[in-house]
Amino acid sequence: MVMTLLTRPKKTVATVIVATDGSGDYNTDGTADEVEINAAINSLPAGGGVVYMKEGTYNIDASIVIPDDNVELIGAGASTRIVTTQDITMIDVISLGIILEGISIHLLYLYGSGTAANVGISFAFGPPPAEVIRSSIDLCWIENTGAVGIQFVRGDENTVSNCKVIDNIGAGIATTGYNNFVNNQINNNTFGINLNGDGNIAIGNQLNLNSQAGIYQASGDNSIISNNIIQSCLYGILLNGDKNIITSNQCYSNTRHGISFESASHDNIISSNECIDNDVGDTGTYSGISLNQCDRNIISNNRCSGNDNYGIELDDEFSDDNIVEGNILIGNTAGAINDLGTNTQIAHNITT
Repeated sequence: MVMTLLTRPKKTVATVIVATDGSGDYNTDGTADEVEINAAINSLPAGGGVVYMKEGTYNIDASIVIPDDNVELIGAGASTRIVTTQDITMIDVISLGIILEGISIHLLYLYGSGTAANVGISFAFGPPPAEVIRSSIDLCWIENTGAVGIQFVRGDENTVSNCKVIDNIGAGIATTGYNNFVNNQINNNTFGINLNGDGNIAIGNQLNLNSQAGIYQASGDNSIISNNIIQSCLYGILLNGDKNIITSNQCYSNTRHGISFESASHDNIISSNECIDNDVGDTGTYSGISLNQCDRNIISNNRCSGNDNYGIELDDEFSDDNIVEGNILIGNTAGAINDLGTNTQIAHNITT
């Protein structure tokens, strides 16, 4: 392996270039290329800077590590390919006991090994109070990782936008904290987006063929899930938590419910969604919108049709004081509404 760092004086500049063709400040040779990339990152001054990775394939055997604030790692789009055959985190933003911010990762293509612990991009993997805040991942393509495409172990106010996250064995995106996920294509993962934490925002994403759910919130309150298109997943949207807003999503042709709230999810708003042709196996079991042991939710102005069970169901007596109003519920196999709840207010729905 030949490193430019060995033949030139070390440059401490705000922008450095990594290349596969010998034209960079740091030049790779196709073997353990993370060495040169990390050297370029570490050459940046204390205030941060830009590492630009030119077109080419970079083969890595260990992590590319970003340990400081205000570092931008940028490529040339799909022609800047980072590839591994190892069971590693490919880009690791490590904040060991500190809070990092202002990290930007853009225009890179990551192709993983597909092995069990392989992660595409990880933010804030370190002991508390480690955290990454106000950082972004934009216009990246992450494919064929084993564990997860993009993960936020600890971090708030970060944004993932305009990325393609596909064919990952685990989740496409997994997060704790409150973060933003906007206009991504997330296909053929286990979970498309896996949320754990309060105040997350998922807007304008396309999620197809995820084997468990398009969007899954295992726990969390005050999230906004809006204007997503979710097709051909096990569940469209599967949530636990209170005071969430689920609005203007399109949930089509999923194997189970289009939108499902699980036990003890209260004070949510489920409004203006389209839940069409769910329960694609025609089992007669799954509905457009389903609530189980959930209280004081508002289900309004949704369109649910062609589902193989009900348009909307409150499927147990422990669902109390919910409002079902102004929905269009036509052409569902078992009927418009199945209300097994207590003190449900039902009004102004169109059922025929």
